[in-house]
Amino acid sequence: MTYLDLLCAPKYFDIFLTRFNSRYGKQTPSASSAEVTTVLGKGVTQEDLNKFIESLARRPKRSGEEREPHYGNLIKRYYGLDQGTRSVTTVGTSHVSALIGNPTHIQDVYESLRREFMIGRRGLLPPEEVSNSIRAHKEILIELSEYRMESIAPDAIPQELLDRLKLLFDGLKIVPLKAKPGKPPEGTSKLVAASKTLHLLLPDLVMPVDRQKVLRFFGKPDVPQKTDKQFDLFVEVFKKYTEVTVRLGLTSGNGDGNWWNISVPKRIDNAILGFWDIFNDANLERVICDHIDMLLKYLRAP
Repeated sequence: MTYLDLLCAPKYFDIFLTRFNSRYGKQTPSASSAEVTTVLGKGVTQEDLNKFIESLARRPKRSGEEREPHYGNLIKRYYGLDQGTRSVTTVGTSHVSALIGNPTHIQDVYESLRREFMIGRRGLLPPEEVSNSIRAHKEILIELSEYRMESIAPDAIPQELLDRLKLLFDGLKIVPLKAKPGKPPEGTSKLVAASKTLHLLLPDLVMPVDRQKVLRFFGKPDVPQKTDKQFDLFVEVFKKYTEVTVRLGLTSGNGDGNWWNISVPKRIDNAILGFWDIFNDANLERVICDHIDMLLKYLRAP
């Protein structure tokens, strides 16, 4: 059974997504002295108590919404949740056009990329350049807002859609291109930067792609150097996402009520994050240790 088979099984998909929700939506308020005393026991000294409270203050636990306020703002704005109402079916071209022309929305896109989607570590272009590039591609973005991942068959992705995605993939200026002396520049991180930007602008259509979670999940951890090859990998991942969407019957209207799971591409992404949270090195080590005799017997088998 492959990772993809696990993800496409409704039972396991729900487990992975529930795991993500439990982490993302979790918020731990500051503990009062009385609560801490109850936890530590009545025999603790005031000095011990103070040190413990200080340690909690140094490492506060925040929910995903607190850690990603810009992402939360733009997704809620996209679906009309910031107005207290939700009407997924009315997210159309005029709404998307207004969002692209909204400086606050584009600023949230930039800050989400920089602070929350970790593109800033790779070196984003200045906000004016990114904003100008997004607006220069406004017409294509508006066109593509009519597509939803849930309406696309994995074996019949419209060529027109792929062509327009390629124009955006190549044309959007998000990160500096790296060049070797005497050779044309190649965007070594264009796949990650472009996919995350397109997700923020077209959340119903495009999934964010990273190396450690998404590409590793699909057995493609190495990003090609050439931009054309990176786009080919983007399309390959896109097709896998559409397959998951079809097999599970996911739509933007049958989420679990959490705003971060309205978008079908992000709901799948969140389930993948939940998968890696469960199957992390520490948990795998426990599984191996608890079944060491069975494992050794299997390894000794002819």
